[in-house]
Amino acid sequence: MRGAAARYRELLIELVLERKLNDGTLLDHVEVERAAELDRCWHFMSDTEQEEAEAWWASAPTGPVELASFDVKVDRGDQLLPRKAA
Repeated sequence: MRGAAARYRELLIELVLERKLNDGTLLDHVEVERAAELDRCWHFMSDTEQEEAEAWWASAPTGPVELASFDVKVDRGDQLLPRKAA
């Protein structure tokens, strides 16, 4: 299957987003369908692609990322944003 590694990553991202949109859970049959698609892609991937996919997933952020920013005093009518990148 050409593009199995790319499709695997797409499926993982879709799964995470679907779970997030559904308060962290999906119906069992939906989870089973997603898992079957992931398994199918996984088995078509080379050992190197599997290792790269595992490393990619392990390096994905797991929670909110704090942005380096600071608040700026803004007076009424100013055209400045109240927060700037540090």
